[in-house]
Amino acid sequence: NAPPGIDRKPYRLATVNLLYNRQPWYKDWETVPLGLSGDQTKDQLNREYNAIDGATTLEDRHTMKINLERSHRWNQFKSHHARLQKHLIQMYYDGIVMDHKLAKYMAIDMRNDARKIEHALSEGLNADVTVNSHVKMKHILYDVLKLPPQYNVDPITRQRVVTVDDDALIALFLETQNPIPLKVRDAKELYKLASFLDPQGKSAQNKRRTWDGRMRTEYRPTLKTFRLGSSASTASGYGINLQNIPARVREVFVPEPGHIFLEPDYRQAEAIYLVHDAQWVEMMHNFSLMVANPKSFDMHWFVAEIIMAQTRDKLTKQDRQADKHVHFATWYDMYPKKLQETILKLAEDADGKPMYIPLDECKVRQDRLKTAAPFMKQWQDEIVEQLNSTGCLYNPFGFRVQYHEIVHEPELRFIFG
Repeated sequence: NAPPGIDRKPYRLATVNLLYNRQPWYKDWETVPLGLSGDQTKDQLNREYNAIDGATTLEDRHTMKINLERSHRWNQFKSHHARLQKHLIQMYYDGIVMDHKLAKYMAIDMRNDARKIEHALSEGLNADVTVNSHVKMKHILYDVLKLPPQYNVDPITRQRVVTVDDDALIALFLETQNPIPLKVRDAKELYKLASFLDPQGKSAQNKRRTWDGRMRTEYRPTLKTFRLGSSASTASGYGINLQNIPARVREVFVPEPGHIFLEPDYRQAEAIYLVHDAQWVEMMHNFSLMVANPKSFDMHWFVAEIIMAQTRDKLTKQDRQADKHVHFATWYDMYPKKLQETILKLAEDADGKPMYIPLDECKVRQDRLKTAAPFMKQWQDEIVEQLNSTGCLYNPFGFRVQYHEIVHEPELRFIFG
């Protein structure tokens, strides 16, 4: 099997070489020409370096192929992923029709709304607010308003750097209750959606609309989770991720003449799996009623009644929307603070603004659900025990996901804790 963690993130060729072949280390030639000797020129060294790269890549591929064929993943690939390939290629080739006229009008409205937000902020702060300028927003938020700086870790230098990205704006609002970061976030989101609907740059237009004006995405099936990812084509750069399109802009996608959109209904599929895996008997009975009459039962209303300690007639659609996140967050043992951020990102109040729930209220809602479903904790403990004792988990397909190796020798277990 592949070394632990090899499928969790991409590695540079230098790291892969250490794992899969016995080629002596040569990657420092990139910066220090240690291989130069005698009459060797830099050009000769580069040729040798590239030749070794090619040879080791071929050896890595051969070794990884043998490991894959010996593993359970090969059968999973043949039975699921390989059969999907031709359909995924066809989906990319067909693309999806886009109403460019509607998209342009929507983009104009969104850009106007974003400019109104910028204008209001500029007047209120007596400063030039340009939400897409990282430098200006850092100055306004941290130097003018004196809000606590938020940081990211630079992936190359591993140093902390000040940021005003989406997560930072949400963190600023939750920490200070100052509404300005959320207004900045709203304007940035409007500009982002407008750019998606009607790109102003020629290269961006070509990338999104591809050669015939249709939108396309390249699907990437993953062996770990069996889920599909999507992005622009890795070969041409054309296309865009079409799996995370906000509902507010989906109407710009239309079926071809003579066709309709058909959406398979995987209604509450994840919730159904969780309930059956944890053996929540009462909810399993409700699901059986839903199968007989799909309109008779909605799990998220039922859970909202538990979480809010109210009957359905006293609840709103916003309660159902927020408590849906509370429900899954509790299953996956999410901390209240992370739940609060998730609701602020993904849920809207009655006015269409980001929904804010106080931290204490998030904890209260989770505690109510835990009290109503005490077996949830037992289900979580069983998963933790399986991971700690075996180093792997099994997904609903019966596919094993390896996370780390378990050291069974007592003296080694003592050393590694």
